[in-house]
Amino acid sequence: MAERVIVVQPHSELIGQGCPTCNRGIEVDQRVVDCPRCHTIHHEDCWYNKGGCGKVGCSGRATRRDPDQAPNAPASVKPVSSDANQLPMSVILGIIAVLVLIIVYFMFFRN
Repeated sequence: MAERVIVVQPHSELIGQGCPTCNRGIEVDQRVVDCPRCHTIHHEDCWYNKGGCGKVGCSGRATRRDPDQAPNAPASVKPVSSDANQLPMSVILGIIAVLVLIIVYFMFFRN
């Protein structure tokens, strides 16, 4: 028995229900799956990534994801700037200064 994929509409009773796989709430416009065995709602990606139902004790299994139902991947992803993960020099110098002060304190002022 194949699972049913649903797009959550505004004012749906599904909004706010927790996905048993990721423990996050269901939101408007998300694609969700209704487990055919226990009727627990899952995020579509959670359902297919886990291979089925995340509810303890349920043996509901995912069928193959229909390519027509799969969310569209972006055509291209813009790369993040190479210096996006680097701290500004002022922050680095501040951290070094604090570490030097801590070392000096423990070397000279602590009994």
